Amino acid sequence: MSIFPKRTTAGKPVTIHWNFNVSSLSVHHICPFIRIWVTDPLGYTTMLFEQHVLGFPKVKNDKSPGNSLNGSPPLLVLASYLQHQSGKQGLKEILERIETGIHYYFTYNTAVDAIPGKYTLLSEVYVEGTLKYSLTKDEDFFYVDKISIKKINDNKVCIQNQSPEILYAEIITMLEQSYHYQDIQLDGNASIELPVNNPCFLRYNEGKETIALHSNEQPLLNRNQEIITMPDKSGTNIIHTMHANTNEGYILENEYALLWKNTDGLKTGENIHSNALTEMQDNNLILPMYEFTFKNNFN
Repeated sequence: MSIFPKRTTAGKPVTIHWNFNVSSLSVHHICPFIRIWVTDPLGYTTMLFEQHVLGFPKVKNDKSPGNSLNGSPPLLVLASYLQHQSGKQGLKEILERIETGIHYYFTYNTAVDAIPGKYTLLSEVYVEGTLKYSLTKDEDFFYVDKISIKKINDNKVCIQNQSPEILYAEIITMLEQSYHYQDIQLDGNASIELPVNNPCFLRYNEGKETIALHSNEQPLLNRNQEIITMPDKSGTNIIHTMHANTNEGYILENEYALLWKNTDGLKTGENIHSNALTEMQDNNLILPMYEFTFKNNFN
């Protein structure tokens, strides 16, 4: 089986690929009974598939236009299998079976209050009293990551891994005009305190989740990405803007132009007390992004 993604967060779906292969059949069909389920960290199971499947022997036909009925697995599936630690011979067998198999896809919807930790998948194939498991059984699992972030003071936050499994994350800090990267690894249920003196971001869950550690309750401000910027060629502090999909446009000067230039999606407007900023937000030139605030993510 292959699983996408291998790490997720509560409330998000996971896709499971299962390959049913009958390439070894030459004379008789088979009708095995299949069970595929997910077991959460507390041992509770969710059945994804429980029924018989008919497999017919393959008959080679040189006049056939091809084995299009079975479809082709997407590259993401092939890439997933290439990561398995099965050795060269095991990998060769897996890839051959992918090419000749019938591909099933299931969705496991993690609950919004899903327990963090390791979720295990198991497939059972019963054929005439013989039980067979997935060739990738040892790697058929995924993780649900969960963290919490608390503000200790204006310059420090505490990050806690609420999963019993290791959390892999990255801290990205803006230092003047450069980006500073720091990999961190938190053991199960461990925590770490981090200084926050500049725009600072935490990325985790294979990079899919990004939290602005400096934002707390304040949204980050970003220029409306549907607006085209056309700087004045004379070099004056005048900016012409035009909406990509409408006839709406603005000429920005002085404070308005400066705000437009400095609103890059990294900072909040906490220390900006300006009628110009309010006006630009009211006209959707500058937009608040709440999706990166840790108050919005964890409340």
